[in-house]
Amino acid sequence: MRAQCGFFFNDRYIQELENDPTRGTLDNMIYKIAADRKVTLVYAAKDTDLNHANILRTWLLSR
Repeated sequence: MRAQCGFFFNDRYIQELENDPTRGTLDNMIYKIAADRKVTLVYAAKDTDLNHANILRTWLLSR
């Protein structure tokens, strides 16, 4: 059940990132910052594997 929940969570968040018109600005801004220094993605979820920061990291690296 957790894997299925994780799949839907990942899929929905990636769709949200892909459909948000400001996402181009977001990923460009993060890349510019990351060129000069380390970027830390922070999350408040109790689950260290299933959270927005991990999905955002994967999404950014795939760009």
